[in-house]
Amino acid sequence: MSRAQILDEEIDKLSSDKALQSIVDNSEDFLGSLRTLKEKISNDENYNIGATESAFNSWHDNTVKQEKKTHRSFRNYTAKTEKLFDFDLDSVCHYRKLDLNKDRTEELLDRAIVMELLRGGEFDIANQICEDAGMSLPGEVMDKFKELKHILDSIEKEYDLVPAINWASRNSSKLRRIGSDLEFHLHKVQFIKIYREHKDEPFDAYVYARKEFPRFVAKHLDTISKLLGTLAFDRMDAKVPGVEGGGLVSSREALSDRISRDYCSLMNMSSRSPLFNTLLASYVALPAFKKYNYISKVSHKLNWTSYNELPFEVGLPETLQFHSIFICPVSREETTPANPPMVLPCRHLISRESLYRMSKNGISGFKCPYCPEQCHMSDVKQAHFINI
Repeated sequence: MSRAQILDEEIDKLSSDKALQSIVDNSEDFLGSLRTLKEKISNDENYNIGATESAFNSWHDNTVKQEKKTHRSFRNYTAKTEKLFDFDLDSVCHYRKLDLNKDRTEELLDRAIVMELLRGGEFDIANQICEDAGMSLPGEVMDKFKELKHILDSIEKEYDLVPAINWASRNSSKLRRIGSDLEFHLHKVQFIKIYREHKDEPFDAYVYARKEFPRFVAKHLDTISKLLGTLAFDRMDAKVPGVEGGGLVSSREALSDRISRDYCSLMNMSSRSPLFNTLLASYVALPAFKKYNYISKVSHKLNWTSYNELPFEVGLPETLQFHSIFICPVSREETTPANPPMVLPCRHLISRESLYRMSKNGISGFKCPYCPEQCHMSDVKQAHFINI
């Protein structure tokens, strides 16, 4: 059995453990009995305090029992998975350990956790963490994430597109500026949804199309023609060439992902949380770390001590690449904050270390490695890349 299969099996075992859910269910039942007791006391009704005490003891005993089961499950999972990755990451990557007392590190970590909770709709917990950490978030951010959760819940639970359509209509110009066709896509899905729910009255879908589609004709005439054509021939379930994904309707999950992506883009945020991206990048990079560790043990020749870069290239997908990089043409090394790219008078770029070597620590002039231009240190400036 491969490592991936073993890991998948252990994750299934851990996720099938219902101990935590049992604690939640029993806690809800006990809270319900406390609310009933409070109501009886408020109304001067007769109540049995002994029954409440018995319920508390039962809840306490069950919670302790289920906590032990949960702890045992996590302990077994940790023991099994640690055997799969039996290498020391510190021997591969020398990184600066976080100091929670410096550089606002603790505040940034708290903020990352809060933003993760907001994206997941856990607003009460996020508020409590902000209160405990003495941290404040703009009320607008909280309100926007609440609106996003309402939109996504409406789609997931009831397949109700109206909240999403209303939001897209209010932000139509902003969506166009980022090159998004989300508003038209939502109207397209709503049109098909109306048809399928009222097959005996297809005229309802036609009326909706007459009302909503005209302003999209200039850009989406071909798709609109196909949609109305399928309506005429009663083929709304068929796949239509030229329509996204080869079919007419996106799944709820795909639609929610698209809405989340564009919603977060208008907030100048990544559609996925920084914590998720960090864990995903770590997962992608882990095999490369494992391979390097094995080679270094076998060859006894590899010795990497740089704190600014890895000893190998990690092939992250484009979705996990968030900043530009520059390789100096002279040193053939990637620039870093300590060794940034510098702009020569001729607009060519080299790294700062290469610049100092070529200019003999800034004393003499030098020739650009790209062209015959003669350069002087006083004419050189640091380059700053901007993601567009």
